[in-house]
Amino acid sequence: MNTATIVSEVEKLYGRLEVELPAGMCNACGRCCHFHSAGHILYVTEVERIFFASRLPSYQRFDELPPVCPFLLDPLCAARDARPLACRNHFCRENRDAREARYERYHAELREIGRRFAVPYDYSPLFIKAPALSLIHISEPTRPY
Repeated sequence: MNTATIVSEVEKLYGRLEVELPAGMCNACGRCCHFHSAGHILYVTEVERIFFASRLPSYQRFDELPPVCPFLLDPLCAARDARPLACRNHFCRENRDAREARYERYHAELREIGRRFAVPYDYSPLFIKAPALSLIHISEPTRPY
């Protein structure tokens, strides 16, 4: 597996997403980053985790979901360039159906990147400690795409 190529592919996908996002929807209030009160769990695919770790290699993982994103700083995102699809796509004021449809399209593309590079599909919370998938010597997906 070529991690640099995966990172590049995810970066291109995020670039396409940025062009498609509705302007003026985010007022940087940070509400979506308050996981418990917003009822959110930040799930990511394994290729997103690879991208995130390439930008923030020492991010902390917890035994339980933190109540607030550890990267939320007064109310801006300290991990803005590394943030996963769910963070990039979520706008409190946007129509939920439009947001979810766009998310599903880009999530399918992330799965395709994983399939092309034989990264096992995993969709799990970003900040929760879990048995880490090996980023070395990955040969075949462990679950079908």
